[in-house]
Amino acid sequence: MEQQALYNAINFSFMWGTNNVGWKSTMSLGQQNSTVRLTVINSLLCPSDPSAPTDTINADEINNDMAAGTSYVGNVGDNCLNCGTCPSSGVSTFNATQGYACRGLQLGDPPGGAVVPPPPGTGSGIFWRQCNGVSINQITDGTTNTFLAGEQIMKVTRWNAWVEANQCVGSTALPLNYLAPNTAISTNGSIVVSTGATDTGTWWHWYSFRSQHPGGGNFAMCDGSVKFIKSSISMPVYQGLSTRAVGEVISSDAF
Repeated sequence: MEQQALYNAINFSFMWGTNNVGWKSTMSLGQQNSTVRLTVINSLLCPSDPSAPTDTINADEINNDMAAGTSYVGNVGDNCLNCGTCPSSGVSTFNATQGYACRGLQLGDPPGGAVVPPPPGTGSGIFWRQCNGVSINQITDGTTNTFLAGEQIMKVTRWNAWVEANQCVGSTALPLNYLAPNTAISTNGSIVVSTGATDTGTWWHWYSFRSQHPGGGNFAMCDGSVKFIKSSISMPVYQGLSTRAVGEVISSDAF
């Protein structure tokens, strides 16, 4: 990202804010990294995303403090969203909240939930909140056929800050540009249509990929290319493109 000076400014002994979310481990809560957290990286902002570059609509240890957002979020894979008790990785489950089949462990967490330090690769994609690093040789499905990152609209969700590993990722458990029943995207963000109340805190409605582009969204692939993916893409192909090592055979004319 050509941001060595910004990287050098991070104090890795501290989390990104003061809200105790229960997984800070040996790192302390505090505002020591607030300058970094507020730094806007223009290359992470999509010109078509109407969201403000910084906002207080944040979760996890940042909570309601100001933070800089990102229009591009890392690919979690097809891991479940709010499935409750999830199966072993690679086993299909039905997610009643969304009405879609999603696979693998919730949010890429290990069985039983998040732990510190994180174990190796329980997520099916490239980045997830418990991720301790994915190398190129672990992308056995092929870098050309695996998402690295995709678009998100910052203002629709509280999980939008680029600094926080649980806020700058998305899952393909939901279709591209998915809207949950009785939800909509408004000028101020996401809302519950029947009441007009904000829906930004309902993470399992928005922890995915979407854009303001008609008919789809842009994704960076692990080989460095960028592809426009149509919203009409079939779910098996869409989820197959998000997994790094499941062995799906995907033709280039399928997306």
